Amino acid sequence: MLVMVNSDDQPNYNEYMGIHSIRRLIYWAAIFTVTVLALLPSENLQLPLFDWWDKAQHLAAFALLTLLGLAAYPKAPIRVLSCLLLYALAIECVQYLSGWRVGEWQDVVADVIGEVLAWAVFRMFTRWRHS
Repeated sequence: MLVMVNSDDQPNYNEYMGIHSIRRLIYWAAIFTVTVLALLPSENLQLPLFDWWDKAQHLAAFALLTLLGLAAYPKAPIRVLSCLLLYALAIECVQYLSGWRVGEWQDVVADVIGEVLAWAVFRMFTRWRHS
C-alpha cells in the first residue's frame, strides 16, 4: 500500500486519499470510455467469422481496465475481477440486443484472458514491491 509520509514520518492520510481518489476517477473514466466505444454504432463494419484484431482489442481493453481497477480498489481484487466479468457479459448482451452491434461469446473469452493476464501482472508487481 502506498502511503505518503510528511516531514514527521507520519502517514499523511489526505495525500494518500488524494492519490486513491485519482485512481478511482481514472478507472471510472476508462469504464465510461469503453462503454461508449462498445455501444457506438459501427457503420460499414465488416465482420469476419473470427477477427483476431478485434479479440486483441478486447484483451487489451480488459487488461487495462483490470489494472486500473486493481490500482483503484487494491483491497478488493475478487470484487474487481467479478464485476469486470459481469461488465463484459453485459456489454455483449447489450450489443446483441442493440441491432447495430454484434455480441459474441468469443469477445467475453478475450475479455477474461485480459483480466487474468492483468491480475497476474498486478500480483507479481505487488509481491515484488513488498519483498
